[in-house]
Amino acid sequence: LSLKSNKDRNASLLLNNIGDVYLKEKDYRKALLNFYKALIINKKIDDKEAIGLNLTNIGICYINLKNYPKGIEIINKSIETYEDYLSLYNTYNIYELGRVNYLMSLEESDPKTKRILLDTSIDFFDKGIAELSKSKSKNDNAGLSIAKYNKGNCYILLLNNNKAVESF
Repeated sequence: LSLKSNKDRNASLLLNNIGDVYLKEKDYRKALLNFYKALIINKKIDDKEAIGLNLTNIGICYINLKNYPKGIEIINKSIETYEDYLSLYNTYNIYELGRVNYLMSLEESDPKTKRILLDTSIDFFDKGIAELSKSKSKNDNAGLSIAKYNKGNCYILLLNNNKAVESF
């Protein structure tokens, strides 16, 4: 890397880390501002991995702001960024797609649509669980537990307590 691109990379990491702090504080608008700034830099230096990470973080912010269509759109753009659909980064994107379908189901009043959202959520959680189960990382074990827990919550909403217990 040239000195200029190295400085840009460091600036984008700093902006992404600041965005992470705001994300954890649930200040999603400030998080978005920093993630978008990092994304601009990463596009300029063509850092695909960092672009994908920025897009994931941006998608998570939109999901948390309940702008579900925008969150899904951005998460899907992140998935397209990575060459390997089953990369660890995309495993977390797949989890986020499961989470957003679950969240949308909580606001859905039509029983048929609610069921479709929950079934879709379970499908995404199953894909994420399958990939996370292959990992040896303790961080991924936490993600695995969360995905199984959320899958169990889907089954509770579907009134399938046996499957819920299996998931937990």
